[in-house]
Amino acid sequence: MRFCPECGTPVDVSHKFCPNCGMKLENVQPRGVVVPDTSAPQTIQPQPTAQPVQHPAQTYQSPASYNEQIKTIVPNLMVYKGWGRYDTFNLVVTERRSIFSKLTNEMMSNTIKARRAKAEGGG
Repeated sequence: MRFCPECGTPVDVSHKFCPNCGMKLENVQPRGVVVPDTSAPQTIQPQPTAQPVQHPAQTYQSPASYNEQIKTIVPNLMVYKGWGRYDTFNLVVTERRSIFSKLTNEMMSNTIKARRAKAEGGG
């Protein structure tokens, strides 16, 4: 039994085209038959011994050098955790990527305290 090399459908030996995908089946060998390539002698090259890969030192690139423009900011996205609890995120979309930043209760409390202090003239 032969199989279509394109879609794998079983095809009869007398078929010239696959009944499923329509691929031409002139030179298709029955499954399990291996035709050796005798056109060129094969030589086996010795494998090099394994050596640890040396990675170049990664340098930190400051955000100012990214040259990304913020396209939009979606604040206070809430993801349900269960039992009435949510995680809150901000979504920042630039021309190259989307950044989800998680907001914790502590971060929100610190922001509120800082804004109140600034509103009262303390900073």
